[in-house]
Amino acid sequence: MGGAGGTWTVDVTADGTPVTVRGELLLYPSPSPLPWLAIVAVAAAVVLGVAVAAVRRGAAPPHRAIAFGLAGLGGLATVVGTVQWRSIPPGAGGNPVTAVVPAIAVVAALAAALVDRYVVRLAGLAAAAAALTGWAVLRRQVLFRAVLPTDLSFPVDRVGTALALGAGVATAAVLAWRPPTKRPASARAGRAA
Repeated sequence: MGGAGGTWTVDVTADGTPVTVRGELLLYPSPSPLPWLAIVAVAAAVVLGVAVAAVRRGAAPPHRAIAFGLAGLGGLATVVGTVQWRSIPPGAGGNPVTAVVPAIAVVAALAAALVDRYVVRLAGLAAAAAALTGWAVLRRQVLFRAVLPTDLSFPVDRVGTALALGAGVATAAVLAWRPPTKRPASARAGRAA
């Protein structure tokens, strides 16, 4: 049965033939969360830095650029979530929500970037930020666990989660600080002409 160092054996009979199955239990140390938390901080700093720089120049925060950034990060998160979902065998607890929530962030962010209506910009950015933040918070354990339930490279999975968390939280902060502005009707009419 159990041996030193986590080795084990089990005697079984398969198709009438005695077989000894041998194995070894390996315990991997948890990774340091510091590199991944640093990526969270960098992603948040980039979003906040872009907004602050625009405000200092006297311009409105570049919500369209932030929206396109969220759409890209949502795409990365969708790939990470899809691979995780598909990596878990059927009946073992895989959940399509890991792919659907970031896909919602992509759609919301693209709507915010491409539709020139105040309510769509505000709702799209808020929905994208909430979806990415929620997705990352629900997956926060990937930043601390040694082995992840995915066929994707563990660092790619962790980076995707960290970027989504940092950008989502920072976007929510930007929206609370400087929401998109409504343009005067005359400016909208001039653009349509």
